[in-house]
Amino acid sequence: MKLVPDWKQCWRWNSMHAMGFAGVVITVWNLLPEDFQNAFPHHVVLGLASGTLALGIIGRLRDQGTPPPKPPVPRSNDFHQGSD
Repeated sequence: MKLVPDWKQCWRWNSMHAMGFAGVVITVWNLLPEDFQNAFPHHVVLGLASGTLALGIIGRLRDQGTPPPKPPVPRSNDFHQGSD
């Protein structure tokens, strides 16, 4: 398995937002007391989570722009020291 080159920027991706939201929906629903769970049928919660995951797939396929350029690195390691 190989990571994508801009994996450190994954928190900005729409797909990650959608998948995180779907996970939160399912987790919160499971943590609710049974009385509250009965107010929301299983198919509604699963439909919301599945729809959000489908949006995550679309977000992953959509071009989200090029990653920002990397800052230049000085040739010398003494860049942090000022001149006297």
